[in-house]
This record gives sequence, structure tokens and C-alpha cells, in this order.
Amino acid sequence: MKVLILNTYEQGGAGIAAGRLQNALNENGVQAKMLTAASAGNRWPFYAERLSFLPFERDKSVRFSFSLANFGKNILQHPYVQEADVLHLHWVNQGFLSLEGIRQLSELGKPIVWTLHDMWAFTGGCHYSRGCNHFEQSCGHCPYLCKPSGSDLSHRIWSRKNSLYPSHIQFVTCSEWLANIARSSGLLKNAPVISIPNPIDVSVFDISNEGQKRNFRLSKGIDPNTPILLFAAMNVSEERKGFRFLQEAMGLLKSQHPDFQLEIVVIGKAQPEILATLMESLACGTPVAGFHTGGIPEMVGHLEQGFVAPQGDSQKLADGIFWILGKADATVLRKQAREKVESHYANDLVAKRYIDIYQNLLNEL
Repeated sequence: MKVLILNTYEQGGAGIAAGRLQNALNENGVQAKMLTAASAGNRWPFYAERLSFLPFERDKSVRFSFSLANFGKNILQHPYVQEADVLHLHWVNQGFLSLEGIRQLSELGKPIVWTLHDMWAFTGGCHYSRGCNHFEQSCGHCPYLCKPSGSDLSHRIWSRKNSLYPSHIQFVTCSEWLANIARSSGLLKNAPVISIPNPIDVSVFDISNEGQKRNFRLSKGIDPNTPILLFAAMNVSEERKGFRFLQEAMGLLKSQHPDFQLEIVVIGKAQPEILATLMESLACGTPVAGFHTGGIPEMVGHLEQGFVAPQGDSQKLADGIFWILGKADATVLRKQAREKVESHYANDLVAKRYIDIYQNLLNEL
């Protein structure tokens, strides 16, 4: 079986996840290749796509949060596309695939799987709705636009998607949280939507022995006995990443536990290649403290692999950090974190679920 994975970039959250899936599939008997915007040709569709949104944007803060998909690359004759048995879309915005391009790919008669890494596939253009639920109907009155109305750009894009989307795409989300949102949307409410987590290579992300950890810390000038708190985001300043809640929690920890010492490491926008996800932390036996939002409750069992605080509750987040680093049985938490990844997210488990989907779709042809 030959599978072609389509993703705009090699890097970034979606690019890394797509690359790991490619490796997992190849390890399990599938010939998987990846095609990105860079390997498919020049960048003019990227610039055309971005410029086409400028007259509509509310302000520059939303410039990369909304995609029209008017422009894209013609990859129909690319040898990877021609030889593939299955086409597997991931994040294909910013000038890689247009809506018309997706429709044309569907006319090749090959099964199409689309893994969603954000909300764009079922909205009128935004990648995250930020609390707006207009996508549950047919969009319009979009808060991202300078002149929102019932027939604005978001409604027109929603209508184009509604008329162009093929009926036989298998949609996949990386969490049940996102799957439920997709199922509530006007565009995908009647479409097949399932949840499959991103894979992780448990041989790469593993629990280091104490000697290795100590030597690594000493090489970086970190006290081997000091607890470390890691915060990672593609863009730390983005509101929905919650960095301000961490700042508030640190202030509370300092005032309530003045003798408690820890090192804080923040990975931000400038270093996406070393972005640590929740699964990577768990695979390395590192407990997680986070809010009850998105896919976090699915990955982190409260008081099992970490601490899950109510959304936006800085005090509870501070309590969770203190519990993990100061009170909990670290050995038990580390063991349970590792076991969660091995039983849910390991490469062979995730690859098998996708292979079953590919095979079922091929059998239906």
C-alpha cells in the first residue's frame, strides 16, 4: 500500500505530527511519502493567499489566523500523487492546497483521509473560533473580519466548502475533544469523523536513568536536585496558550510557598523544532500540569499522570504544580505517565488504526 501525506510545512506542530505518522507507517509495512508546499514548487500561492485576505482582516493580529484557500499548487500530475493508493491530508493551508485543489484531488478516485490539526476544515476560514459558534450553522458575522455581516467572507467561504467538499472524505482528529466540535459543525455534522491520537516513538522519548539526567543537568548548569517546570508553545504570547495563567500561578506559589524552589524553562516561537508536547513529556515519565481544556484531559488522568486544573484557575494550577513537584510520589507518577503513552500513543498502535482505515476505504472502491 502506498500512502501520500500532504502537509504545508515539515516543521510546526502539524508537520512534526505528520512526519512521525509517516515514520510509523513505514515501520509497519506501508510505503508512506510526504509532499510539502516547498517540495511542490514556488511560493507565489503563499503570497497570493496572504494578500487576498488583507482587505478583509480586522487587524494584523488575525492575519495568520484566517485562511481563504483561494490559491494553491496544482499537484495532480506530481509523481507522488499519481502513484499513491491513498491521499492523506493534514494541515494544507497558506497556499499549498486550495479548496478547488482538494476537489480536484478527490476526482482522482483515490481514498482521501484528512487529519485535522485545528478547526479550519469546518469553519468559514478561521483556524480557531475563539468562542464563536457560528460554524455550527453556516458562519457569518465573523469576529476576524473588519466588516462582519450575515453574508461576509466567512459565510461565502463556508458556502464554497459546502459545495466543493467531496462526500467520501474520512475526517480524523487528534483528540476526541476536537472530534466532538467537528461533529457539531454545519459542514461536518453528516461526515465520518473519528479520533486517532498522534503517534510517538517510545524508543526515542524514554525515561532516562538517574545518571543520565544528572549529567545532562550539570552540563547545562542546572542543579541536579532542583525541580524543573517546562512551558512550551509555538507562540508564547498567543492568548489561548495560557502563559499569563502560568505567570499568575508562579506568583501564587511564591507567596504561598516561599521556600519552594524550582527552575522554569520556557520554549517559545523561536524554537519550534524543540517543542515538547504533552505526549513527549509523558513518554519520558514527566508528569503534566494543565487545564481541563482541549485534549489535555484525554492524555492526562487527574492525579494519575499529572494534575488537571479547571480552565483558567491559576490557583488550582499553582496547587497542581506544587503537588507534582513537592508532594506526589514521583516514582508512581513517572511510571503511570510512561504506561499511558505505551498503551495509547505508541507508533505501532496508531499506525495500525490508520492502516485499518486505509484498507477499509480501498475495499469500498
